Amino acid sequence: MPTFNPLTRDFGLAVHDVDLSQEIDALRFQEIEQAFYRGQVLVLRAQRLQPKKFLDFARRIGRPEPHVINQFH
Repeated sequence: MPTFNPLTRDFGLAVHDVDLSQEIDALRFQEIEQAFYRGQVLVLRAQRLQPKKFLDFARRIGRPEPHVINQFH
């Protein structure tokens, strides 16, 4: 099961014990999604994902949108 540690007192969570390259069941995904909404930012370090796998994961949360600043596209 994933574990979550605060990045700061009020903002962001680091997620541990999750490998996004593997299939994530609905219960585990729900925990990650709720943490995203609670912390506003999630950090999942050391992930090795192909772009399609990243998009598949992101689309489970919602429609990915480009950053509003062009230099980050």
